[in-house]
Amino acid sequence: REEIDLSDRERENLAIFFALLAVRTPSFIKSLQSFEGEATKEFMALQAMDLNRFRRNMKKVDSSLDENTITELHQTILEKKYSVSFNNRAYFIANGIEISSDLAKYYYEKKYWHLLISESDRVFIVSDNPISTYRPKWVPPALNAGYKNGTLLVPLSPKLAILMRDAPHESPKITLNRQRVNELNYNTMRFADNYIFSNLK
Repeated sequence: REEIDLSDRERENLAIFFALLAVRTPSFIKSLQSFEGEATKEFMALQAMDLNRFRRNMKKVDSSLDENTITELHQTILEKKYSVSFNNRAYFIANGIEISSDLAKYYYEKKYWHLLISESDRVFIVSDNPISTYRPKWVPPALNAGYKNGTLLVPLSPKLAILMRDAPHESPKITLNRQRVNELNYNTMRFADNYIFSNLK
């Protein structure tokens, strides 16, 4: 198929760079923490299924706990009516770096890359989440989600962006009018954590 003018080494290096961009952002770290928190709550609920064992474990933790307190704790854990927070951000950054190797391989081997070119005076913007998942209204979110299987938008410059998909467009180079650039910029804004950047004042 027709390709963007990149050598295999250049495409591989860019795939690694894009994968690292994806996993280093605050929103990605928060998603890992959220997943870990929910998994922890599920594990705790399973452990609490046996009330007698739960009572014994609580007594080992604090022998002064009375029966009412233990019962309240037991119910709270079973119903998952509590939150889990983490202070070890470095742990999740390390996890993200491990995930990035799998993402880079997928971007390089499976994704179809398309160069988007703005042909109007409208420029691409970028946010503090430099890679966003592009979700057209006609595609169900379940079929186009995440940094692996989703359609990914990566602004490169005011006039250029990369679109990575699991299926190809007719051409690897696509020119966009003002309206289409606006639509993609709106998508970029939706995925921003705190900041949006543009070369226009």
